[in-house]
Amino acid sequence: MFSLGWSLALQENVDESMLSRASSYDALGSYVAMPIGQLAAGPLGAAFGHDDVMIVAGIAYIAICLLTLTSASIRTLPRKPSAAVPPESSPSAASARP
Repeated sequence: MFSLGWSLALQENVDESMLSRASSYDALGSYVAMPIGQLAAGPLGAAFGHDDVMIVAGIAYIAICLLTLTSASIRTLPRKPSAAVPPESSPSAASARP
């Protein structure tokens, strides 16, 4: 669900001429952060215990998600109205004609 919402927000709110660049930076950040987290999990688990690291990571994940919602610009991000489909081109209108 997050990926769908993120992609929609990105496409609706980033100018078309900059969308490719914004998507590239987004992907770069994701692809750099994931391996760093995976590499850190082993040593942290060995040092502090795997269960404790997983609990702290879960709490941190939930806290980050909730902290994101404290931003008014994220909570109130407007949706652009969708273009209305003309009645004559919709499939149901075509089948209703005599």
